[in-house]
Amino acid sequence: ENKMILQKESLASLAVKLERKYDVVIRFADEDTKNFRFSGTLLDETIQQVLDAIMLSSPIRYSIEGKVITIYENLSMKERFREHLKQLK
Repeated sequence: ENKMILQKESLASLAVKLERKYDVVIRFADEDTKNFRFSGTLLDETIQQVLDAIMLSSPIRYSIEGKVITIYENLSMKERFREHLKQLK
């Protein structure tokens, strides 16, 4: 069905799947970003739509140059996410 179901998947693991699905190379500028975890269902989204959704749910940003995607930690959003997660506990 061309559906990808994620359950607490690390961004590092998800990146491998996205590389295969979209024929891209994903690089991480920061090691910490590899550890963010995601749950959800991906249907027929473009790679940019997937990355935008990830960006909404974690403090990352990304750049795309041809077929190379670089994921960076968004330091300005990191503290906001940390505060939000504290409120959820």
